[in-house]
Amino acid sequence: MIGIVVVSHSHALAQAAVGLADEMVPPDSRPSVAVAAGLDETTFGTDAAAVAEAIAQVDSPDGVLVFLDLGSAVLSAEMALEFVDPEVAERVRLTPAPLVEGLVAAMVSASTGAGLDAVDREARAGLVPKAQHLGVEPEGPHPQVSESGPASDEGEEFRHTLTNPHGLHARPAAALVSALAGLDADVRLRNASRGLGPASAGSLMQVATLDLRQGDELVVRASGPDAHTALDRLRELAARSFGDEPDDGGEPAPASLTEEVTAPVVRLPEPAPADGYRPGRPEAELERFEVAQKRVDDYLSTLARHPRPDLASVAPGVFDAQRALLADRSLTKGVRRDIEAGTPAIESVRARCDEQAARFEALSDPYLQERAQDLRSLSRLLCLALRNERLAVHPPHSAHVLAGRELDAATAAELDPASTLVVVTSASGRSGHGAILLAAAGIPLVTGVPEAEEWAVGAVVTVAPDGTVRGA
Repeated sequence: MIGIVVVSHSHALAQAAVGLADEMVPPDSRPSVAVAAGLDETTFGTDAAAVAEAIAQVDSPDGVLVFLDLGSAVLSAEMALEFVDPEVAERVRLTPAPLVEGLVAAMVSASTGAGLDAVDREARAGLVPKAQHLGVEPEGPHPQVSESGPASDEGEEFRHTLTNPHGLHARPAAALVSALAGLDADVRLRNASRGLGPASAGSLMQVATLDLRQGDELVVRASGPDAHTALDRLRELAARSFGDEPDDGGEPAPASLTEEVTAPVVRLPEPAPADGYRPGRPEAELERFEVAQKRVDDYLSTLARHPRPDLASVAPGVFDAQRALLADRSLTKGVRRDIEAGTPAIESVRARCDEQAARFEALSDPYLQERAQDLRSLSRLLCLALRNERLAVHPPHSAHVLAGRELDAATAAELDPASTLVVVTSASGRSGHGAILLAAAGIPLVTGVPEAEEWAVGAVVTVAPDGTVRGA
């Protein structure tokens, strides 16, 4: 694996850039990185001797890539090459790549074992996604993709135009991630139409937040021993619209109220409270989180594998996608790091799920935005499991109106059409997984009623077919 050196006039800037890049790959996959920045921790400047020392620290037979910020950093780095052994200098490369974006791209590329040429190429292309997103032509070299075969000695690429009506949302994204399980290959994805990526194909959250919509061009690049197999699997999956078969009838149509419904209010589940949670030492909290994660996974697996007959067409895809989100390293790595730093598990779960939910909500497609609901659902279930409380909702068997902020998938899967006459939410979305399961169950959904969050349990309300409510 290559080594990386960061040369900057500011020690704080260099450390922050390395810290950001470190977030992109697991600790055991990171290349060696050394910083030669500032004359000391507070004084701006560069020192050729310090650069030479940093190069020696991360020297590798595979090469060393040196990142630089401003002009005199280049001069210091060039002088440093005169201080090191000529054999070492031969395998050192000074890159013109942007410091922050290039370092992030290099860290990801190097972590896969890519060679110096490939890592440098990825680093130099670091500004391409930003430039494309802003509608300007990026300057300098950037990777070209080919439908027919390898783009370089470092990997293979292909393009695919998405036909999925709702793009590469959580369920087809989960199918993509699952298809690559067990392969020794680094697979990265880009949304060429919107200039987003690269994203690791091993992370459902990264894949789903590429904002890939119908008609967008997906670029897939794979490297490693199983790269060809990975691309074969993804080509086959893409030919089937990533599991969103065009002739499967699509998602169930929402049920409609045909007459007024009058019944007492039952509340939708609220987030589990933090009050009363007693955190232990970090090692105990880590174990507590692992147990909670396993318990939630078992619960979601049961909902996926043993759904009611009316939910059988949609439940497996919904809950398998949620299980993939639950296991996603973007979430679990952050929680583990927080806990190791002393944060209680329940606080970290909430913060990290909120963080990932915000990534979905920041997307421009309303359908993909509603995948944030899955993260809030996982947060609720994990917090319940951490508190050792019941995960299942078990709504009453008597007739009722279910009301609250939003309906999550796990709750929807437990509702009985004979007793839950209608669900009323303050949230306005109708394409969340809870709404999809509700439609499959034939239970009407009324959205965008702000007062639904305030209705008292047991209050009798009347919901009309046009969505108006009386008596609350």
